Amino acid sequence: MAVRKRPQWKDRNRWLRYRVSSQTLPPTKKIHVQLATSKYCLVVHLVHGLSGTYSTDCSDVLKTILSDPNYIKAGCAMDENMVDLYIPWGDLDARSRLDLGALSCDHGNWVGLRALTARTLGVDLPKPKQITHSDWTKIPLTRRQITYSSRDAWAGTATAEKLAKDDPVLFSPQSLIQSPRYELQISDLVKRHRKRGGKA
Repeated sequence: MAVRKRPQWKDRNRWLRYRVSSQTLPPTKKIHVQLATSKYCLVVHLVHGLSGTYSTDCSDVLKTILSDPNYIKAGCAMDENMVDLYIPWGDLDARSRLDLGALSCDHGNWVGLRALTARTLGVDLPKPKQITHSDWTKIPLTRRQITYSSRDAWAGTATAEKLAKDDPVLFSPQSLIQSPRYELQISDLVKRHRKRGGKA
């Protein structure tokens, strides 16, 4: 997979989707990663079946994309998701992160993807339990699972692109890349997570 040199919106929203019932894997186990543009989505399994063993087959490629500052990683709960990836992989430094949930903070509470998409795009993202509680360790995923996963990833990308269109001075990829923003390294986020009682 080649990494493009020019800036592109890359959705990292729900990149790390917990889509497996509590009977199969613990709720802290992240099952797959979603990468999306406005036209394409890639869903990558992180574990080998029900054993829960993490795969590193795609880790080098994903790390390359995440560490490239020319790719904007836009989504909800970005820092938490990057911490979850750092745990099994280590040596992860995701740059140019844009947390859409924090931008839409409502009275101190961060907004989730469904509310954010409805507010920004006027699109509802239903979350049927027969899909969200299905077995996401299954290889291959069902068509309904892939559609659900891809739709969520698209929603983050579409929201980021809408922000860039409405206010390019603040939210265009070029502006975000060039603006001097303070961004903690993922290793520092992991240390903070541990101090707060996390298991990372």
